[in-house]
Order: sequence, then C-alpha cells, then structure tokens
Amino acid sequence: MCRAWQTLIRTNREKAEDLNGKEHFPMALYVVSGDEDGERGGAPVVCIDVAAQLCCALNKGQMTWSPILLLVPLVLGVDKTNPRYIPLLKETFTFPQSLGILGGKPGTSTYIAGVQDDRALYLDPHDVQMVKLHSCLYFFSIYPRSTHLS
Repeated sequence: MCRAWQTLIRTNREKAEDLNGKEHFPMALYVVSGDEDGERGGAPVVCIDVAAQLCCALNKGQMTWSPILLLVPLVLGVDKTNPRYIPLLKETFTFPQSLGILGGKPGTSTYIAGVQDDRALYLDPHDVQMVKLHSCLYFFSIYPRSTHLS
C-alpha cells in the first residue's frame, strides 16, 4: 500500500512538472521505515527533519502549514496479531489525527476505521457500491462489520 501511495504522488509530481504547473496532491507523504531503504523492517522511526523538508517542498519553500500523511508499515504477527500489540493499536484510535489502519494479506485486505470496547470496526475495501450523487446514505456501510481484536 505504501508503494501505491508513493507511485501516485510521484506520477502526480511528474505530470505537474511536464505541464509547468502546481501539484494537485493536497498533502506531503512520508513513509516511516525502520531502515534507510525501507525494506528490512525494524523499529519505525519518524525523522522530523525529513517530514519538515517534505512539507516545505510541497509548499515550494513558503512558510505555510501543509498537511502530511504518515504511513507506518508494520508486521504485527506472522499468522495472527501478537496480543501485546493490541493495546497500542487501540490507542492509535484515540488520536484525532488517526485515519485508521489498512492491512491484511493479498486478497484479504481490511480497513479498520475504529474500535469499540474489544472489537475492531472495519470495512472491506473490495466491497464496492454504486455512487448516487447528493445522498449521504451511500457513504456508509449498510452492514457494519466488526471483529474481536484478539
């Protein structure tokens, strides 16, 4: 997923450069990794200087606020989530800036939008529905799904 976001932003940047225009992507992107090349894992480390440089580049050097999307790739277990991570995952949803958790295995992805008690509220990104303009009903799942966090 991180590679998909990086490719989307790089393509947008290249198109903007070709047209001598401004990028249309509304935020900077920073993929947090535990190693320089981001491939070997390890403890995720956020480098504030790198994040600030990305935001500055997005604003073309102007000293204005710019949004940044932090993606933190993690392995939470081999076959199932390690129980020691569950309290920390739940705490992630207490941050007002949290956009949720996207993960899974090939063909079985899940987007966890929130938690309630010991249950994760999730959406399946593979479920699609028709769009109807001017109706908020179609922005919500008719059948909310949940699963135990353990």
